[in-house]
Amino acid sequence: MPGTCARRARRHGWTNEGFYWPTVPADVVASARAFRDRLADPNQLAAYKAMLPPGARGDGVVNIHHVNAASNMPFAAAASYDVVEDGGQLGRGSVLSFDPNAQPVTPVW
Repeated sequence: MPGTCARRARRHGWTNEGFYWPTVPADVVASARAFRDRLADPNQLAAYKAMLPPGARGDGVVNIHHVNAASNMPFAAAASYDVVEDGGQLGRGSVLSFDPNAQPVTPVW
């Protein structure tokens, strides 16, 4: 699995940062594209958003998520519609993820 790691000096020590680029299966990419293309139609997007909870009807984006590089779980990847929930502490909401059927996604990534 491709990735890289960097370590750099900071004022009071070191910091590490890693990037992980797994090979995402073609069927996951195809489903993400189909989901994105479906929601590009304003009528389809409106119908989809109408199925979401009231606090999750803002602007969103279709993303592909995958398990973390450090995970012991088998590789998993999926497309979801991600939107920031209205409200929350200091006006910041949580990122909520939904599948193509507008059902909440419980992330494993």
